[in-house]
Amino acid sequence: YPNSVEQAHVAQEFACEPEQVEIIAHVLDERDFLRTDEAKIFTDRTGLLSADAICVYPVPIDRATAKGLPQVIKIFGALKKWGKKVRLVVVASNYERKNHAQRVEDWEALREWSCLGPDEVLWTHHEPGMEKGANPLFVRDLMEIANVFPFPSNHETFGFTLAEAALTGQFLVLNMSLPMQFEVMGNGQRAFPFGGFH
Repeated sequence: YPNSVEQAHVAQEFACEPEQVEIIAHVLDERDFLRTDEAKIFTDRTGLLSADAICVYPVPIDRATAKGLPQVIKIFGALKKWGKKVRLVVVASNYERKNHAQRVEDWEALREWSCLGPDEVLWTHHEPGMEKGANPLFVRDLMEIANVFPFPSNHETFGFTLAEAALTGQFLVLNMSLPMQFEVMGNGQRAFPFGGFH
């Protein structure tokens, strides 16, 4: 039977003991809702759906530090230390200059320091055809799969990615140092003082 709420009733109907009624939920594959083949392939190849905490973090490489990417990497390192399986997908845009490669190397060093493997922090600019940015439908597909969005950005006037994360039903973690995040998202959100500039 597909639910346990009616287990006793089903047992009564079939004249057996409740523990003899096996509960087997109906299967729904999230990948069936994805719009792009790129997202389906990426999801399968990276084991995205096997993680407990999944974050898709769209960020321009030249502003990733101000947008809180180092803190997000550290947060995911802490979640892993607490025994969670994690996947952080960094949707890097504007990746084209030489100094961007050095910045990514620095964040990769931070990833290693945070005890995260290369399969736990994934960069979309490594994907074929996404070197300078990802297809918006691909990003939306991945955000539909994601379940948590920490946003320690300290330079914001609005925060479009925060609104996108909310629209896709993710658990939001806001920066209480930037009050405009509450104007956009409303009160009652989980928040921490990550620091900010007005």
